[in-house]
Amino acid sequence: MPTTARLPTDLYAVLGVDASVSGDDIARAYRARAKQLHPDASDDPDAAAKFNELVAAYGVLSNHRTRREYDARRHEQPRRITADGRAPVATVGGVSVGTNAGGLGSRWSRRKAWTALVAGALVTVLGIGALWLTWSLHESDARHRSEFVPVTAVRVGENDIAFITA
Repeated sequence: MPTTARLPTDLYAVLGVDASVSGDDIARAYRARAKQLHPDASDDPDAAAKFNELVAAYGVLSNHRTRREYDARRHEQPRRITADGRAPVATVGGVSVGTNAGGLGSRWSRRKAWTALVAGALVTVLGIGALWLTWSLHESDARHRSEFVPVTAVRVGENDIAFITA
């Protein structure tokens, strides 16, 4: 059963920046740390875990909305320790941080859900309108072709044919 304690991992410390830095400074620090911690560029056996933690920290701090939520809750986040001793996982706004379980930003807001619903309904209505237009053009073309002018072919001479219309 998981126990809860204070989360020791500070995402700003993972990036090596102060909490008051700008988004551009966070991006610069991420690029610099990624060069150091990337598993392909490091001999450290824990490089992959450290790099994943760096990517998770950047994922939270690079988005202004999740950064604001993290800043508001970073002092009250619990630490979960599993029975097998796995790394702690923080949650920011119900989204897992530190693992890719669920993915960052996978939760839908009410506004996003309504936008998707309205867009889906609009696309459906436009599809039905396109269907109606296509069908009506087909029917109109069929009616137009059925109102042909009768033509009579008359043989004139041995190899000539004359067409007579009403």
